[in-house]
Amino acid sequence: NKGVESVYDTRMVNQYMEENRRPVPFKRMIYVGDGMTDIPCMKLVKNYGGHSIAVYNPDDKNKRKEMNTLIRDNRVNFVCAADYSAGSEIDTVVKSIIDKIAADLRLEQLEADLEARAAAYYWKNMFPDIPDFTRSRDGVCPNNLLNYGYAILRAVVARGLVGSGLLPTLGIHHHNRYNAYCLADDIMEPYRPYVDEYVVQIIGRLAMPPEDVTKAWKAELLLIPTLDVVIGGKKSPLMVGVTQTTASLYKCFSRELRKVLYPEK
Repeated sequence: NKGVESVYDTRMVNQYMEENRRPVPFKRMIYVGDGMTDIPCMKLVKNYGGHSIAVYNPDDKNKRKEMNTLIRDNRVNFVCAADYSAGSEIDTVVKSIIDKIAADLRLEQLEADLEARAAAYYWKNMFPDIPDFTRSRDGVCPNNLLNYGYAILRAVVARGLVGSGLLPTLGIHHHNRYNAYCLADDIMEPYRPYVDEYVVQIIGRLAMPPEDVTKAWKAELLLIPTLDVVIGGKKSPLMVGVTQTTASLYKCFSRELRKVLYPEK
C-alpha cells in the first residue's frame, strides 16, 4: 500500500510512511486468498480496515466448513467458492465491496471539502491581522505557538487517560501504529479552542512573538492547564476538567454512562 512496485526493493518496502501518505490505504484493498500461506496477509488487511476473502474449491464438500473457521477466528471477512462467473457469490461480494469503497471515498471527499472550508473560515477570523493565515505545523507564526500549546494539551490529556485507567495508544478515530497517543489525540479535539483563544490573548497582550518560541513565551503557554473550563455548571482548571472527561470516557466504556463529559463553552 506504499506504492512500491517491486518486492525486491526492501528499503522502500520497510521504510516508514505515514498512513495518510500511502497511495493505497488498507481500507481500499480486497485480498483474495486460497491457501494457508495467505492467512497472515488476509488477517493483516482485515485488521487495518480492508476486505479479505478466502476462497475454496467448490468441488470439495468439506472445504467450506473448514474455511468457515477463518470467519469464526476473525481472520477474514468472507468465505466464497472459487467460482468467478458472473452472478456467483464471490462476484456479488467483490462488486458490493467496490461499491462500498467508492461510496466511502465520495463521503470522505465531501467531508474533507466541508472541513477545509470550515477551517479556512475559522482561522481567518481567529487571526484577522495575519493575511491568508493557514494552520500548518511548519507554517508562519503563530503556528509555532499553537504547536507548543497543543503539545502541552496533549500531555495533559494523556496523563488524564492513564489516571483513569485507559491506554492512550488505542484510539477511536486516530489509528497509527507509530503514534503512542492516538486516544489522547481523539479526546483533546474539543479542548483545542481553549489553546487557540489563549494564543490570541497572549499575542494581543505581548505582540507577535519571534519565529522561535522563547523561554518567556513557553512560560506563558505553560499556563494552559490552569485555564478555566466549565463542566456541569462548575468552573475548574482545564487539567481538572480533562480528568472529568477521561473519567467519563472510562464510564462509557464500562457502560456506566452514555455520554462523555466535555466543557460547555
